Amino acid sequence: MRDRDHGLSFWNGGTGFGRLRDAAVFSEAEAARVNLPIADDEPEWLAMPAPLA
Repeated sequence: MRDRDHGLSFWNGGTGFGRLRDAAVFSEAEAARVNLPIADDEPEWLAMPAPLA
């Protein structure tokens, strides 16, 4: 989710929107079944980058 004051926020079922380091990670199949939370801005899915070697 994009926040005007804080930039991007990421979803975590335990704490709500927050930092990327705390974000929940979903497979494509899980993402297709999840209802995104209601927020001030329309939440969007982002692809995770490949792991660093």
